[in-house]
Amino acid sequence: MADIIEVIPELSVNETGEFIGAHDVLNWLNEQVVLEVGDSSEAYKVAKKHRAEINRLKTLAGKARKEWLKLQEQRLDASVPELHMIAELAEELVLGYDAETASYRQAHKREYLEKAQAYLEEFFVTRNWMVGEFLAEDIEGVTITNEEFWTQTGNLNAKGKKVLQDAVRLHELDLSKQTILDHVEAKKEQRLGDAIYEILTSIDKDGIYAGSDIVKILMPLKAFIPAGYKPE
Repeated sequence: MADIIEVIPELSVNETGEFIGAHDVLNWLNEQVVLEVGDSSEAYKVAKKHRAEINRLKTLAGKARKEWLKLQEQRLDASVPELHMIAELAEELVLGYDAETASYRQAHKREYLEKAQAYLEEFFVTRNWMVGEFLAEDIEGVTITNEEFWTQTGNLNAKGKKVLQDAVRLHELDLSKQTILDHVEAKKEQRLGDAIYEILTSIDKDGIYAGSDIVKILMPLKAFIPAGYKPE
């Protein structure tokens, strides 16, 4: 007896933008259920093939959608060419204004940096921190001179102040972390010095030591070997 061949519907878009087979594919998918596999190798093969067919239909749907959108875009460009012309002309004018205002923006950039730096230092003082070499122009991921951070009258707006305040808080956190690391490192160096001094003062200059004795004497230094250390 010949095997029953399941006919799986196809999906496409014709030249007029009509979807061919969409309803048939949707109806077919609604009839499908996830097959049980268990530990059966034969069921696994069938399930794998079934999954591949369903995934192929998913890919076809995405492809058909892109083709339809492309067709609609082509129709729009043909029926309303003014839209494309508007975008091109507007882009040219925007670039022209950018070039014309470049020198003005550059001059105000220096002014904005000075105001931002003054605000930073004032904020640092209120939090009992010295600003040091922390500069507004060096804030990572932020260009504080962008107009989005300033009012029309050339003052920091609420967004600009928040950006600077957040930068200060992050800087404080970095300083605190570094202070802790420096303290830990200093304590470690002190303990290492104490251990070496204790070993040196405990050795009899005229004594004769076996290898095991030497290992025992040097054992306190083992605490300073990093975890996971492997000699080259």
